[in-house]
Amino acid sequence: MLLPGGVVLAVGIASFMRAPLLPEIGRDLHVGPADLAFLTTAFAIGRLAMDLPAGRLADGRPPALVLAGTGLGVAISAALLGTADAFAVALAGMFFLGVASSLTNTTGMTLFATSAPAERRGAAMAAFSMALMTGQTLGPAVGGIVAGIAGWRAAQGVAAAIGVGVLVTCLLVATESPPRVVARPEASDGGDGLSRLQAAILASVPFAVFFTLGALPQTLLPIIGSGDLDLSATAIGVALGAGGIVRFAGSAATGRLSDRVSRKAALVPSLVVMSAAVAILAWPPTVATWLLTILLLSIASSGIAVAATIIADQVPAGTVGRRLGTFRFTGDLGLLAGPAVTGLLYQHSGRASAMLVAAAVLAACALATGFLIEEPRRSFVNCGS
Repeated sequence: MLLPGGVVLAVGIASFMRAPLLPEIGRDLHVGPADLAFLTTAFAIGRLAMDLPAGRLADGRPPALVLAGTGLGVAISAALLGTADAFAVALAGMFFLGVASSLTNTTGMTLFATSAPAERRGAAMAAFSMALMTGQTLGPAVGGIVAGIAGWRAAQGVAAAIGVGVLVTCLLVATESPPRVVARPEASDGGDGLSRLQAAILASVPFAVFFTLGALPQTLLPIIGSGDLDLSATAIGVALGAGGIVRFAGSAATGRLSDRVSRKAALVPSLVVMSAAVAILAWPPTVATWLLTILLLSIASSGIAVAATIIADQVPAGTVGRRLGTFRFTGDLGLLAGPAVTGLLYQHSGRASAMLVAAAVLAACALATGFLIEEPRRSFVNCGS
């Protein structure tokens, strides 16, 4: 798992370097908060375009070759964004970054989900989350520090170098054999063990979580930090990076809880905490409440891996990539909608309206998951390690 874990980490760094750069990008390209939100929308469109093909590639192609394509996508996207003199070029750069992100995360999630037996799958998915969150921890900090020293365009040069490094590394190990898929029994009806209602509710989890992560850490939190709290790009980047550190604790806790107790016991509280974290900013922000929102969102966001684990528990072997591709597709619909909806609300109706809408989306998802998802009995619950 060193190769996919390393690529997930590296692409996470390159992808999340942009968050603290948004205010400077807006000033340089002369665009406002609503337009800046559409940078994240372009990122989401790129992910949507790649999610379903990425699932098929993850099921049937050598991992190193698939992951090499992610390095190429990162390099192209960073070059476009870093040299943009028009907003349309910046949007194109974000689209290619979304393509690379989808290919990386769907492939990585599939490899981690199929590398462990069911009784350890929660821990394996937590390891995937830790690799992703490490990248998301370092990305804003690196982006903010480089931007503070040499400007946001230089930060994108660093992102391009990361992409080239991923491409070269993956091509050097392209002959590596794909990992063995852990076989699981087929569902008794020949299907995948999930009812349509359960599948729809599980699809709402990535939608709600990505809606919120796109709307806040990737868009509005940097804007609020700069506009309402007068924080620098470096301070915003370090704060978002520090928030990522606590995701290690969240990932470890949810992975262990989902294996030892139940998947729902890990998933539902994470959604409730995220909803509360967003609602905090419906009131006038201070540096303390702004930072508290970052920390709570960071701790709880690892719950999305638990929803993916439920799917991996119940679908036939050899189809995990495709089902997780669909799972990520619905999430990226949320990533598409979140920044656009909340950015427009923030600009035209105010911060409180944007925060309350995002909090309501998460709360509705938590209620549906808590009352309508039923887990099958698992003989390994509460078993020893």
